[in-house]
Amino acid sequence: MSRWTVPPGCVSIKMKSDGKEYPVDRRGNVHVDDHYDAEMKRSAHNKYGYANPGVIVQDMHKGSGKVCVKCNFVAFSFSKTCPKCKSDEFKPEE
Repeated sequence: MSRWTVPPGCVSIKMKSDGKEYPVDRRGNVHVDDHYDAEMKRSAHNKYGYANPGVIVQDMHKGSGKVCVKCNFVAFSFSKTCPKCKSDEFKPEE
């Protein structure tokens, strides 16, 4: 199942293809079966305002950050030490 964020005020999402309805949780997310992803993406563009958080987070952090040698945590690029294990060793940037 994939998670989508919906506009404020939505209480459920009804699929046009077969009429199946999914409730929205209190945080404004709806979990839909994977085979509905294409339908959600088509509806998302300039129409309903759905956003897939996984895609947004991946795009925001693409190519930035430092990887800790000890715990593989990805810290911000300006970090001097790893916030997870407090190490100051990072993998060299490629």
